[in-house]
Amino acid sequence: ALLSGQDLKKLKTVQLQGSVTSVVAHGEHYFVGTNKSNVYYVNAKTFKEELRQTCHYERINDVTFPAGYAEVFVTCSTNDIRLWNCRTSQELLWIHVANLECNTVRFTKDGKQIISGWSDGKIRSFGPQTGKFLFSINDAHKTSGMKRVSGNLTG
Repeated sequence: ALLSGQDLKKLKTVQLQGSVTSVVAHGEHYFVGTNKSNVYYVNAKTFKEELRQTCHYERINDVTFPAGYAEVFVTCSTNDIRLWNCRTSQELLWIHVANLECNTVRFTKDGKQIISGWSDGKIRSFGPQTGKFLFSINDAHKTSGMKRVSGNLTG
């Protein structure tokens, strides 16, 4: 928030994901870091924010590449799955599932789905281009956490 120098009233605010942990002035902009591992570029005059960098803020539980394709990979962690570009290190897709931990993630052999195992005992499928939820399988594993989804022919 931008506060008045006289009475500390809020003049402008911006909504960011996570609590602010750092602020650095850069000309007429600020770089703002949060505890959710996001870095924003904020215009000092308009307070318009632009997400510049992001990553998992908790441990990474799994990393996998699609079969025969090394340009992208997917990672999973607490609350989310992220699809990354290998050459640019850019996040291409963020799939968020609140209050759950994703323990494992795989691409289907044809690359048309991201299959994931979650701490609530469900397997969930998402589209790799849009992150659109495709389906879930209830009670697919113990709720103590699935540690692997197999993508091979033996199951």
